[in-house]
Amino acid sequence: MNFTGLIAAVCAVVAGAVCVSKISSNNKAKIKFAENDDDFASLSGWPLLGNLLDIISFGQAKKLSEITVPVWLSPPGMVRRLAIFDPLITRRVLGTNTPNIALLGSRQYAAFLGPSSVFGLAGLEHKRVRGLSAKAVSKSTVRLYFENIKRLSKDTVESMAADSNGSKPIDVNKYFEKFAYDSICAFMVASESANGKILSGLYIEYMRFAAGLTAVVFPHWMDFNDDIKKGIQARAKISEKLKIIISERRQELENGIEFADALSMFIESRDSEGNFLTNDDIVNLFFALQFAGFETTSKQLATMYYQLTHCISQTDLQLLRQEVSQPSALESEQLLSALPTLDAFIKESMRALPVLPAFAHIFLEDITIDGKLIKSGVTVAPYRDRTMFSVENSEIFKLERFLGENAFDKTNAAEYMPFGYGDRMCLGMHLAKMEMKLLIAVTLKSFELEKSGNKVKFTRYPTQFARCK
Repeated sequence: MNFTGLIAAVCAVVAGAVCVSKISSNNKAKIKFAENDDDFASLSGWPLLGNLLDIISFGQAKKLSEITVPVWLSPPGMVRRLAIFDPLITRRVLGTNTPNIALLGSRQYAAFLGPSSVFGLAGLEHKRVRGLSAKAVSKSTVRLYFENIKRLSKDTVESMAADSNGSKPIDVNKYFEKFAYDSICAFMVASESANGKILSGLYIEYMRFAAGLTAVVFPHWMDFNDDIKKGIQARAKISEKLKIIISERRQELENGIEFADALSMFIESRDSEGNFLTNDDIVNLFFALQFAGFETTSKQLATMYYQLTHCISQTDLQLLRQEVSQPSALESEQLLSALPTLDAFIKESMRALPVLPAFAHIFLEDITIDGKLIKSGVTVAPYRDRTMFSVENSEIFKLERFLGENAFDKTNAAEYMPFGYGDRMCLGMHLAKMEMKLLIAVTLKSFELEKSGNKVKFTRYPTQFARCK
């Protein structure tokens, strides 16, 4: 069976996403420079929201990422923010000890992500929750979920092939969304267990929750479908089920029953002062991991399918296929992690078209950025991935950038931050990397891919389709 024309779009509107647009060489007047040295320049309002990037215009326009100093952005309908594109300034801001919360931690999102969500915690309380959850999300622990995620990968790819019936176009994104959701459920509790099936069965409720959270980003008068109310109700239903599962697990652990999953690690985790995660903490962590890993992982996988069939060279595709076809390639997480070409593909995909190139933070105290004092309460949006524009021949997709001793992430570590930097680095990054590697490896191992000759324009939403043949 051949997979042909597997294509998808990327870059959905994400809460807290910043404007990605272009400034043409004859359009510099749109930058309004500060009237004094105490402030940064401002850009006029931009009509495009979200991570919208038209790949056709790569060589035709000067991107915002080429601006070397922080600038104020005022995207329509969204809070004014200070955008930072210089990677060195980005690292200093993300690595600061100044208390801050993610934009998703602000009050308007509390009904969905929880009043004590890790997104909204700062200082010692943020450190407490991150520290207590660290073991469960570490690379060494994530290896425990390898077989479960591999099975989900195979089920997803086989389901796509069956539904296409050899020629029917399918929207790959809906399969990847379910895969991302189920992977996090399998991380929390074994997916084959009764509790795993309960969590997986709440997928429709989670989709209502996600729709409501998205609706919060926009003016409430635009919520014609009452998504916010439905989303809050869905969260309550999921929370109720989760709390029952957590309470039962606590009792089972007290009775000496052992489990190898994140839920047990969350429950048993203690720090040096005896602090532990409450039931509400664990519920909020589930929603935080789902929200952070659901949309991003699924959209990045859709992007990878596009890149496999439209961007990658035939030589690189052949190398990738040969590597994952080794008999031992999918036997363990350690062997999977040792595949350099697959690793390079994942990294190049996240460089070329990252789903979330920036993430907004609200600083709770004054902070100095590039020599200027920024008052508390200001939203700051440090870009993590200027590399999608700044490297040589950035519009060309090539794996050699991340292979060998001169791999870009080794020689330019300051510029490459696909999962963020500092104390708000992506909590589930090891799980996300394993999900992406396994699904791509299973696809390449199970099917013969062919490059598509069709010209496809990337769009904000996954409106393009895959054709399995």
